[in-house]
Amino acid sequence: MEWLRFPAPLGTTALRVPTPLSVTVLVEGREYATDGDGWVRLPAPLAAATPVLLKVVAVDGRRGGALLDAAIEAEVAEAEVQLAAWEELGLRALGGRVRYRTTAQLPAAPAGRTLLDLGEVRGTAEIRVNGAPVGRRVWGPWAVEVTDALRAGDNDIEIVVSGTLAGYLDAASPTRAVAAGQIRTGLFGPVRLVQSD
Repeated sequence: MEWLRFPAPLGTTALRVPTPLSVTVLVEGREYATDGDGWVRLPAPLAAATPVLLKVVAVDGRRGGALLDAAIEAEVAEAEVQLAAWEELGLRALGGRVRYRTTAQLPAAPAGRTLLDLGEVRGTAEIRVNGAPVGRRVWGPWAVEVTDALRAGDNDIEIVVSGTLAGYLDAASPTRAVAAGQIRTGLFGPVRLVQSD
């Protein structure tokens, strides 16, 4: 019997464990068996970094990562969360993208120039307002003009942050090539609309 443990990403609703071996998945004190394709469907989305344990019946001398044929897959649902480092959201090893969304209510269309200030970002940020792309930022200042994209009433704001592979490399094969601070990724804010005349 071999045990593997990992933190689930925020909002996890299903996990796929890619192995032909017999696996039991333990989450919050409950046991789940995988289906024929290796999937486990959970009754509700998980909180960030919920511990997941895999109990694997090992054969042929397999151990550790050799128990799996590929990376574990997770399906996630959209979840409301305070802005935080990806590590706190169970996404420390993610070398991909996270989408943040919110709605800003404006009593009238802006009369002057309006900037969307993202505050602090670690990664690359792509910004859309009401479905229209308004900018991409790869370094500070983390602000983009959004005047023409705003309207009176509800305004949908979407920020997609792309991270690097530093967290993945550090988790998969720790190396001195990943310097201190490179793993910290995310949108930290404060995110605000700034108007000027």
